[in-house]
Amino acid sequence: MAKNHVLGDSHFGYWCKRFKGRRLAHVPQEENNDNPYRRVSLVGKIYNLVEKQGVRGYRHGYMYYRSKHLDENDAWHGIPRELRANHRFGKDDPMMPEKLLDKRLRSWKEWYEWRKLPMKSIMSLVMHRALSVYEMIHVLGLYETAEQVDGRKQICLHLLDLKTELNSVGTFAELALLFPKTDIHMVLFGKHEYRLYHTAPEGSIARTGCLLQYKAPEQLGGGTVIVDIETRSNHWRQDLLITMDSPQALMSFNTNLWESDDWKHLRPICEYSILNEVPFIMTDYGEMTIEGGKERLVELMGDLQAEKSTPAFEKKAESMMRDMDECFLSVWNPFQRPGQRRTTMSKLPSMANGFIFRI
Repeated sequence: MAKNHVLGDSHFGYWCKRFKGRRLAHVPQEENNDNPYRRVSLVGKIYNLVEKQGVRGYRHGYMYYRSKHLDENDAWHGIPRELRANHRFGKDDPMMPEKLLDKRLRSWKEWYEWRKLPMKSIMSLVMHRALSVYEMIHVLGLYETAEQVDGRKQICLHLLDLKTELNSVGTFAELALLFPKTDIHMVLFGKHEYRLYHTAPEGSIARTGCLLQYKAPEQLGGGTVIVDIETRSNHWRQDLLITMDSPQALMSFNTNLWESDDWKHLRPICEYSILNEVPFIMTDYGEMTIEGGKERLVELMGDLQAEKSTPAFEKKAESMMRDMDECFLSVWNPFQRPGQRRTTMSKLPSMANGFIFRI
């Protein structure tokens, strides 16, 4: 994808930067400079050379430094129309889905058929984030089918700490097609989002604080998606909810609660979810990391029992600990990114957005 400049502008391909004629996918960011594993890796050595050569630095979401969005033809960089999932449709467009979606999709094959795409299309490598959000919404039971929606449905989500996902925000427009007669408002929280806004030039997309506004055609249900950045903080905080709509769910991608270095910010989110019964749902790489995450949450429950020792909370904690499988639900994600991740830690299945874990 990087070699074909997918979803990038003339300077970058998707997720990558150019160095001596090559495109390097997933070059480490500047905040990883102290990572000893990066320094001894080949990519790390190349990264140091890139810095010495003075190549313009990379930031997730760099395309939102533009004053206007890329045209889909430019954004997809020459991928044939019949192989890509556009969101702008012309009159009598043969690639427009024939009808609004009236059932829950349960596999990539079903999505490809509904989108009139052949299985040789690489869209699953790009759309797995948007479709993972689609699956998480269904796991939470926030949406059934278009026939069951009376009037219009509102869904408010807080997405936490996006990294490479910032480069795919445009693909979240797919959710407007997948959820007819529904208005989805997504608010992004995290250091990359905060930095994107505060380093963006005046007149840029990022500086407006809104990265995406999209409405699906009326014949497909007229769903809408709005994606905003929270500009007041570089992490999610409960006190920010005073001046904004409370979320129906908190979401994150490939969170890995077990080994996360950002537990100091994740802990209050998990605490808020447990105490206020607001779901915190995330994707994860594998079952092993989910089980490790459950252990961390059990420790958190013990801490909360000591801190919030009221009869009501004690009863709630006992109920949660009795039914761990229901309290901490984990399921396979049918819309994971295809292909096993490269990892030396374990030979168990490990995929980007491979599993879904809900608190």
